[in-house]
Amino acid sequence: MIKTIKIEDTLHERSEAALNEFKKFFASYVKKNKPLEFPKWRSELNEEGEVDDLISGHVPTTVQEQKDTFYLHGDQLDDLYENLSTGDDPMPNYYKSAIYFFIFNHIFDWYDKEGEAYFYQLTKGRVKK
Repeated sequence: MIKTIKIEDTLHERSEAALNEFKKFFASYVKKNKPLEFPKWRSELNEEGEVDDLISGHVPTTVQEQKDTFYLHGDQLDDLYENLSTGDDPMPNYYKSAIYFFIFNHIFDWYDKEGEAYFYQLTKGRVKK
């Protein structure tokens, strides 16, 4: 007997949705706070954990979806987990944590590479480079 199992791959979809939500959050942050220079990630932008909450909201909550994600992307998630200074000793909720790190890394890479240009676009000349 052969059984076929369908697994819905949601990792990249979740990452993109989180990034889009982050861009809206960032635009709102810039409008509200009117910073004069590109905001620092930890000390300004995520000072109260808003970005952490945003990312957490895009991590699958069901254990089955977390396991499915690992079945499809395990090597990539393992590598990222180990490279983000967590070492190779899994913490509780390993699947959930690794997926969180993946989404965090996706957003932070964008912020690092394109965030400053987006910031100057949002400030429309109010702030000079």
